[in-house]
Order: sequence, then C-alpha cells, then structure tokens
Amino acid sequence: MRVEDLTSKLNLDKLLWSDLRYYNLTHLRMSPDYLSKLRQDEFAMIRQLGPPTFFVAFTNAKSKWTTLMSTLHTLNKNHMEILKLFDELESKHFTNLVIFDPVTCTHYYNHQMVAFHNLLKKDSSIFGKVDDFYFITKF
Repeated sequence: MRVEDLTSKLNLDKLLWSDLRYYNLTHLRMSPDYLSKLRQDEFAMIRQLGPPTFFVAFTNAKSKWTTLMSTLHTLNKNHMEILKLFDELESKHFTNLVIFDPVTCTHYYNHQMVAFHNLLKKDSSIFGKVDDFYFITKF
C-alpha cells in the first residue's frame, strides 16, 4: 500500500469497504483483531488438546519484586539522585526506577519467564509432567 492509494477518494472508499483494512491490524499487538486471532488460536488448542489443567497469570507488581527493585536502586541511584536507602523507598520511587530503566525491567521479566518455562519442562517439577503449555505476554 502506498500513500497515493490512500489519497485517492475512490481507492480509500474501496479500502474502507473491504476486509483488506483489517489485514494489517492482525499483526498489530493488542489490537482487537490481534486479540481475536489469539482467542481463536486458544480455542483451537482446547478443541485439539482438551481443557487446560490449570491457568497461571503473572503480574508486574514491581514493588513486590524486591530483587529487581534493589538492583534498579543500586544501578540508578546516582543518576536519579535518590538519597534514601533501599528500605526507605516509597512507591513513587519504585515507579520512577522502572520508568528510568525499562530495559533492565524487561530483561528481568524475561529471565523470570524463561526460568518458569524451564521449571514447566522438567519432568520432576511440582506440576508433574506437562504435555503442552501456551504463553502470551500482554503489555
């Protein structure tokens, strides 16, 4: 699709009344079409594999991830001019630490998820033998 295609009224009307307008939205993360495709994929898995045994959801409760917060505090306290000790930090400081260093937070989250995947794959884990699993990360 080119700019010229959208500037012509005839082409724009044709695009608006066809299904082509939705095609690109299925690849746009968190768009309604993207989520609809994920839901269809999940229902297909349930039809083929049966209902799930359990469902797990993780949250990014940053103030509860003390290892991440203490690492962020150590790495960024000089740049952010935080004069308090880690134990004295308030919620607003945790939020500012995450905003200041999203890359470290993303790596930490990814490391936690990889560790959980590895735990699921082990035959001797607390979940027993896991035949199949499905993960989705929403931001």
